[in-house]
Amino acid sequence: ILTGPALEWRPSISTQPGARMMTWARDQLPDDAVVIIPPYQSEPLCAMRYVSRRRTIGSWKDGGEGTFDLAYQLAWERQIRATTGVAANISVPPYPVRWHEYAAWLDHAHSSYHHVPAVHVRSVAATYSATHVVREAGSPALPFDEIYADDEFVVYAIPLEGR
Repeated sequence: ILTGPALEWRPSISTQPGARMMTWARDQLPDDAVVIIPPYQSEPLCAMRYVSRRRTIGSWKDGGEGTFDLAYQLAWERQIRATTGVAANISVPPYPVRWHEYAAWLDHAHSSYHHVPAVHVRSVAATYSATHVVREAGSPALPFDEIYADDEFVVYAIPLEGR
């Protein structure tokens, strides 16, 4: 029998990478904002949807749910290909997937994401009704209104004519 004070789990993201930007997004972006985010798998930015309370597009971590639904998996793959700009440049490894092949796809998608041109971001925004896009600080700038920036991330508002 366990005795003693009740244990409470209170996760804190406040000191994690991206925390300032995600908190800002929660406090400043419209409730109906749809944010294109980098295709991270394990970084704290995977918590963007949770922390900012905004819809996100492009989370690599979302693909894990595809193990339960093939249609979802295929839709997620199309979304990752679209947001990262890799399109048909790479192929999903055939079954059985070897981890190093999967990891290579993730690395390619991640590096490609931060270099897609504005015209591509506008196309993705039109397809997924995205209103904002997040890029790592130091990535090539986009010709959109920069509405947030810190030493880790930049948030741009995607112009209405681009969606």
